Amino acid sequence: MSLSDLIFHHRDFLDKYDCSRYNVDIIPLVERQNIPVGTLFLSLGALCELFYLPCLWAIYQQIKSNRFATCYTFMFYLGVVDAIGLLDSGFLCGTVSIKGMVFCQAPITALVTANVGLFGWFSANTTTLILAINRCMVIYDDDLADRLFKGRRGTLWLIIPITVGLVGMFVSPPVFYNPMDSSALFNPHRHYLPDEPFVHGTANLIYNWLIVIAIPTIYVIFAVCLANRLRSRGMLDIRGSRKLAKDLSTFLQVLMTSIFVMSTSIGFIYQEYLVSHPIFVYVAYIIYQGSPAFIYLCMNQSIRNTLLAKAGKVHQSTNFAASNVISTREQSTRQNIREQKRASVLISENN
Repeated sequence: MSLSDLIFHHRDFLDKYDCSRYNVDIIPLVERQNIPVGTLFLSLGALCELFYLPCLWAIYQQIKSNRFATCYTFMFYLGVVDAIGLLDSGFLCGTVSIKGMVFCQAPITALVTANVGLFGWFSANTTTLILAINRCMVIYDDDLADRLFKGRRGTLWLIIPITVGLVGMFVSPPVFYNPMDSSALFNPHRHYLPDEPFVHGTANLIYNWLIVIAIPTIYVIFAVCLANRLRSRGMLDIRGSRKLAKDLSTFLQVLMTSIFVMSTSIGFIYQEYLVSHPIFVYVAYIIYQGSPAFIYLCMNQSIRNTLLAKAGKVHQSTNFAASNVISTREQSTRQNIREQKRASVLISENN
């Protein structure tokens, strides 16, 4: 049941998520817990956040300096959504696995976090599609890309993923993490009550198929158009060689991110249709959320340089502070020696 059912079919919504129909403890705690999986999810979430947060800071610095602002605006929004999603998929779900908590032990918290995750899935994937269109267009026709994305127009494009995220959250039932399956499923009462048609997310499934179809379609159309243009003009006529190299680098980063998005969508489709090992799908989901950080660090020289420059300043300030401490200690030692000498002179004069 989606949020629209909460508004328009309130009683049905409450009935479907009613926790009074069974006792959670009919399944022993030891059968609900999965400490190794919880530890794995916590570790993956922490690792991805550790790399992603510095990248977000570096991306924000790029936006402030107005270099590639439109592209980095999309990347920053995608990063914020992913970082919040990692708190849910990595830290929260890892904790749930370790503690063996199920939906009816904290239904309100589960509903809120599940809908936040649903918004993130729809919004982040739509942002990736826009990024792909932007990067393809920049390489193919820079003037057209400027007319569509430059300046405030680029920020206005963010209305699309935000709207898609809200609509998706409104029409699609949320998915709830279940520690016994180590994955997120539509049925919050799984293992307690049988599956019912209402818990299968048709809207979510349709969206996943659209992502799987749209991503390769965008790149195939781009490849065909660029190939035709290269035959007539040549690469260097289209763009300056140095600028082209930078644009191609960013293009490859977005392409890698798109591949992760498409692969995860395929995983969720596979899980919906066939009996699978859901833990692998969920591990892929966590990696998908953290993958942009590793892609940026490996392939984006601007982000690397910004972080290295910051690390150098921190190192210099640390050395400066340490040298100040040492010099202060030396001055104090010298002062003590002088005072001791003066005291010795006074004693000898008195004698």
